[in-house]
Amino acid sequence: MGWYAFARWKGSGLVGIACGLSSNPTACVLGIRTRVEALGGPYVLVAKLIPGAGNLAAPAAGLARFPALKFLAADAFALTAWAALYASVGWVFAGQIEAAVRWVVASGRIVVLVGGFLIGAAALWRVIKGRLHAAAHAAAES
Repeated sequence: MGWYAFARWKGSGLVGIACGLSSNPTACVLGIRTRVEALGGPYVLVAKLIPGAGNLAAPAAGLARFPALKFLAADAFALTAWAALYASVGWVFAGQIEAAVRWVVASGRIVVLVGGFLIGAAALWRVIKGRLHAAAHAAAES
């Protein structure tokens, strides 16, 4: 509720900060706001299950002036559904999860090296993509 209230008070600047990691922050802000305004509660419900969108659901709902009580109800239901889904998946795949954890523990160094490489590559790709987008945007303005 804090992010919702802060976005209602502060406006698109907060959502812009949250979208700052995307390659096109302006499109991110407008896209999120448009989705919340068009879909309302169903977007808040589904956003919790979409990686990255769940973090923006509360500020976007505040920015779109979505009614506070409807937001609280939708957010509470979405959090309950999210928790139930992930707990159910964990219960169904408990044996496989235990085997995967044993494998990770047994081959810890390799996992750390591969994970570090993938995280570094993803960060580098995000920086390159952001700079390419900024360069293209600057070239289009001039």
